Amino acid sequence: MASPWSTENGGIWSDKYKKWVGPEDSEVDTECGTQAAANMATCNGCDKFVSSTQRCGECNCLMNTGNIGWTLFIKATSPLFYETADASLACTKCPLDKW
Repeated sequence: MASPWSTENGGIWSDKYKKWVGPEDSEVDTECGTQAAANMATCNGCDKFVSSTQRCGECNCLMNTGNIGWTLFIKATSPLFYETADASLACTKCPLDKW
């Protein structure tokens, strides 16, 4: 089955997987799910985390496991795209150096 993802609808090309990959694809969880969950657990315990908006009070990044995992995946598989991506992506490094 062809992937529904493309540049126009939020996907990125993965040379590793030889296909378009989007934020809900299993490859993202396989590559980055464990790290994203660990980062999110740290965020949940942080006094700067605003749970009502799921944002970091320090940097204002949207912090949820899916968004963190997708951002880590993009950074690992498409650094150029990551450098030019919009600000809706989550941080890949905690501004308070907690992860």
